[in-house]
Amino acid sequence: MSERQKWIDMIKGFAIISVVIGHACERVFSSGWADNLQVIHYVDILLNSYHMPLFFMVSGYVYRMTEERKNSTFKEFVKKKALDLLLPYSWFAVAVWIGKFIFSKFVSKKVSVLDLLMMYVNPVAFLWFIYVLFFISVFIWIMEKVFKDKPLIIVPILVLMVIACMFFKTDNRLIGRFLYYPIFYYVGVLIYRNRKKLTSEYIYIYI
Repeated sequence: MSERQKWIDMIKGFAIISVVIGHACERVFSSGWADNLQVIHYVDILLNSYHMPLFFMVSGYVYRMTEERKNSTFKEFVKKKALDLLLPYSWFAVAVWIGKFIFSKFVSKKVSVLDLLMMYVNPVAFLWFIYVLFFISVFIWIMEKVFKDKPLIIVPILVLMVIACMFFKTDNRLIGRFLYYPIFYYVGVLIYRNRKKLTSEYIYIYI
């Protein structure tokens, strides 16, 4: 278990670094400082193509790893996720909003009182990941219970959600992200469920 946690932390660290670099690239372009450096634009596209999906895959893996040991009821699971995700989101969302509001002269995207009141409809800044992760975790838990852990039923449903996200645009990013990211979360679930087979096949190929 300690070894597994170690490589999971390494992947999370890699994803975090990718997010930081991606945001730095975006800020460089928004400032107009490097309009002619197209390589930065391509780096930004590359990073955005995988860093958030990677976060959700790791989250799905950890979810299945812990849930397999606990076998929680729906009430227990929702309560735990609320404490792990919703509570921290609420505290940090207010803190980030206060910081942006006080130092509004120095931030690129100013906030209003309405942003604070609507933080459960439109998540505050980068904290959207924590907020959306709560709903996706509960959604996948329900899907697995309803469809008896059958990927052949769950995967097509998640693919249809991605297609819906692509063709039916909405101004509410919360809805779009909820439709798009569950497929990556569930990939993490499947990787954990098939970890022994994947590991044995990898060792066979390596040898």
